[in-house]
Amino acid sequence: MKSTMKASLIAAAIALLPMGVQAAGLGPINVQSHLGEPLNAEISITATQQELQSLAARIAPPEVFLQANVPYASFIPGIRVTVENRGGRSVLKLSSQTPVNEAVASLIIQLNWDDGRLSRTYNFLLDPADLAIRAPAPVEPAVEAQPAPAPVEAAPAPVETVAPAPVPEHLAPVPATVIAAPATPQPVAVEPETPQPVAI
Repeated sequence: MKSTMKASLIAAAIALLPMGVQAAGLGPINVQSHLGEPLNAEISITATQQELQSLAARIAPPEVFLQANVPYASFIPGIRVTVENRGGRSVLKLSSQTPVNEAVASLIIQLNWDDGRLSRTYNFLLDPADLAIRAPAPVEPAVEAQPAPAPVEAAPAPVETVAPAPVPEHLAPVPATVIAAPATPQPVAVEPETPQPVAI
């Protein structure tokens, strides 16, 4: 019975704790620079308003890198770490004035506030700037060409037959009168008359 009551009291005490006891956190890193360029990166921060008031961020010292077996690159001392407010959300801004020439880099970020501290290691890659420029554009799906429809021959237009206008009677041609040629007389053969004998 005493154990049950003790557990209930602990649960009630946890429920009454203010939300401010939640520890601050760091999100993934978003690197916006390329190889051979000054570092330009951001890390999202999860924290309450009370934690943000006392929040401080920095790159861990070299001995922390050594203990974690993380290489300490030559550009790390020149990184500037600031906490910025972006439209209601907080981000950790990482920037440098000198170019970063290491394609593979590692950072250890430390957060400190009144009620705690946090350390997180980040590993990221830096691509050459010309590689980002030569990134292939998205390929649109090929559209299969459809054969053009065969041309339809137009039907010949009907030829309108115009009937000749009637000719007035006074202009009508007079039919020619055919005059027959006179018949040529045929020669008539005349036989000589045979003399009859005369009786004496």
